[in-house]
Amino acid sequence: MPPKRKKGSRISAEKSSHANGDEDEVASVSSSISETLCDVAEDELDSKPSDGVEIDDGDELETALVEHVENLSNKNARIRESALLALKKILAKKCLSESLQTRKETFVDALEKCLKKGRHGDVVLSAIVSALLCIQLGSGPEVESLFSTIKSLLVAMVQDGALQSQMRASCANALGLITFISVDDMRVVSEVMELMEKVLATKTQPEILVEAISTWCLLLSIVPSYKDKIKRLFPMMVKLLMSADVALRIVAGECLAMLYERIRESDEDEEEEFVSETVEEDMMETLQQLATDGSKHRSKKDRKQQRSSFRDVLRTIEEGESIYESHKFGLETLEIDSWARRRQFFALKDVLGFGINAHLKENDIMREIFQLGPPVLSASSGVSRQDRRQQRHHNAMLAKARRIDRQKHRDKRCS
Repeated sequence: MPPKRKKGSRISAEKSSHANGDEDEVASVSSSISETLCDVAEDELDSKPSDGVEIDDGDELETALVEHVENLSNKNARIRESALLALKKILAKKCLSESLQTRKETFVDALEKCLKKGRHGDVVLSAIVSALLCIQLGSGPEVESLFSTIKSLLVAMVQDGALQSQMRASCANALGLITFISVDDMRVVSEVMELMEKVLATKTQPEILVEAISTWCLLLSIVPSYKDKIKRLFPMMVKLLMSADVALRIVAGECLAMLYERIRESDEDEEEEFVSETVEEDMMETLQQLATDGSKHRSKKDRKQQRSSFRDVLRTIEEGESIYESHKFGLETLEIDSWARRRQFFALKDVLGFGINAHLKENDIMREIFQLGPPVLSASSGVSRQDRRQQRHHNAMLAKARRIDRQKHRDKRCS
């Protein structure tokens, strides 16, 4: 039986400016494309370079948006790619839900045509832009119907073993995000998860496997029934702990932590049903080795990332302690107190980049996913100090309620 959860206070944010090695290695390393969770002030984010793509405001932004969408149909591949890059920057940095409503069908149709062209640049960028557009438009039957053709194209490309690994990985990532945001039918969600399991069962590049695991875990965070899914994936993750690829080892370890976390949240004692004692003992020995690995044939960076990640994984599996991280944006703080919530955050952060702060503040679907409540007015809008304190108190109460709810489930198993 897992012990009671210990409240953590670690902030898993590795900052590149501390590359001299003095920072605490207790920081968690994100799986998939992401590297670290950054608590960065909004003014620092706004100062980040835009890679040559200027983002205007107001009418100029509307005009630029229309022009870039029109250029997606251009016969010149360079013009299409330039338009996709510009749209990627705009959609990631700005919350434009209302502006996109009048031209969403045209936008989606143009993205479908780009995906059908099958060129590397068209497919990789179109998949990313499709996910960003879905984040902008939100959830609901209308959005799900709007993206149905794009989803079918993404599924076909994930299944196509002849495509380049970056193309398949990008499509898997976009398919997961679009399904996570727009699909309410859990049968459809389960079908996408089964597709990722089939990818994991084949011999393919680590880049694709990393995205398949990340997508599977993202969707696991929202399905109500998961026992059979865990039983199928568990042995695959244990096997991948010995992969030669550090990113694949880390994402497999974090997936295992999430599997244990979900089992412990259930009311039944189901652990013995999906893992034998021998397999679990071998797994724990491997995890211990990875958490203390000092092999010189691995780079210093890889060793550090691996050790810090697997220490967090071991704390969850051995001690029943959930991970805890926080992310500040504007006047608010998002508390991440589970592996499931962490996967959701990083899945969105990977595609939004530094624009995640703007979306956390203004995007309705993002605030709904992370239970942030109504948008908070900025200090420049005249919000009082008392109002800011009340909002922080509200967010703290929500986080506390989630922790208490999980603790009750664990107490039932311990009693």
